[in-house]
Amino acid sequence: MESLAMTIAASAVAILTPFLKKGAEKFAEEIGKSVEESGGEAGKKLGEIVVDKTKKLFDKLKQKLSGNEESEMNLRLLEKDPENEAYAQSFQKVLARELDNDKNFAQEIDTQIKEIKQSNPQVKAIIEKAEAENLTGIRAKRISGGSNVESQITDSKARQNLTGIDVDEIG
Repeated sequence: MESLAMTIAASAVAILTPFLKKGAEKFAEEIGKSVEESGGEAGKKLGEIVVDKTKKLFDKLKQKLSGNEESEMNLRLLEKDPENEAYAQSFQKVLARELDNDKNFAQEIDTQIKEIKQSNPQVKAIIEKAEAENLTGIRAKRISGGSNVESQITDSKARQNLTGIDVDEIG
């Protein structure tokens, strides 16, 4: 069974990897763009919130791990090459050990991760008792990873096509 510290560390690495791959500005631009396309100005603001919270998570980890040579080295390697799976796994193990040793720190990081996940775009369409030629709950060009998308169609009829969710690209 995986420890809570390892689960938190895995979540942190999963959140930070795209942030580190693209750099903060590119990450903000990409999230803002994809969310803005589907959510207008409110979506753009939501993207900024996710970026800000992700940066705070990274800064918190960097601050806490400073002074620990092994932790710092693993974080630097991940920061330098976030696509390197070996670096990600090494950092995850070192972070899990730190989280295991400091329960307050683990709680703080877990809380930050939950806040980031809750800030990700959420789209829900509920259609009840509708009748149309073609009926689609949600139609999107692109849905970013981490988005929560749900479509419920009940007691409805479409003469030709009934589609819950129609997305061109997920990623």
